[in-house]
Amino acid sequence: MIFHYTDHPHLSAEERLLMVLDELGMADRNHIAAVLQWTDNSVRTIIHRLRSKGISAEDRDRLEQLKKEIQNKWGERREAPAEVRREYQTLSQSIQEARDAWIRIIRPTKAAKRNNLYTLGVKGIQYCRQIILEQQGTIKEKQDSHWGHYVGLNDILLRLIQSFGYEKLQWYGSYEATSYLFRSLDQLGEKYDRKKVIRPDALGVIDGQMVWFEYDNDTEWTQQIEKKMREYVETLTRIQDPNPVVWVAPSHERATKLQEIWEYIREEFDVIPKMYFFEAGKEIDWLQSMKVSA
Repeated sequence: MIFHYTDHPHLSAEERLLMVLDELGMADRNHIAAVLQWTDNSVRTIIHRLRSKGISAEDRDRLEQLKKEIQNKWGERREAPAEVRREYQTLSQSIQEARDAWIRIIRPTKAAKRNNLYTLGVKGIQYCRQIILEQQGTIKEKQDSHWGHYVGLNDILLRLIQSFGYEKLQWYGSYEATSYLFRSLDQLGEKYDRKKVIRPDALGVIDGQMVWFEYDNDTEWTQQIEKKMREYVETLTRIQDPNPVVWVAPSHERATKLQEIWEYIREEFDVIPKMYFFEAGKEIDWLQSMKVSA
């Protein structure tokens, strides 16, 4: 649970930020600050501190010295010696790689109108695995191209925090949500194919009511959506889970399209879970008006 790390007595501020960012996957400073209940300045400071790990003062000073030397030559309308430029490029790249090893910065396109995003680098991921005593296995960084999905999902979490507060909210990411389903299926004592179990985007518990969340970024094909809906039906009906599935999309048109797909998929089954489809932001109105009792 992501809020488990926000005031953990045995974790430093740096460790708490790393663990929260690991849970969020990819997030902007607003997301991180909301979860940790920090100011933006605190988030910015800790990120800078983490991205400075492993970079010596000597390297920073040398890079600045080389930069000034190159700039001075430009002012004289001359080019710096090739060896100076090569050293600058090599050292600059080395420092950038050291920064990205802990936390990488993702810069969305201007058209997206989003703030810079942050995600863990290899060392950041490894450190988080050490904290939770999990075997390392293969370390995979988040793909830059998936930023829209993470932002959309974390925006849902942000709206939930703003609307319901921390005391009434629990939030479990895809890994924990799927683990819950695996445990529920294991308790049945029946054989099942793990590959066919739905991997929810998140599981929220709002004032005691469980809600499955799915964020659709309008990038998946219809066949992919159909498969996901069938997996939801087969998984949730098998464990007799009565909790609603809330789909959130970036536009009214996309939410309507998802609803249309569900209308013909549901005809394939005798028993189905409750599914609801919303344009981003409208899910909060529904959760509040229904008092999350669907």
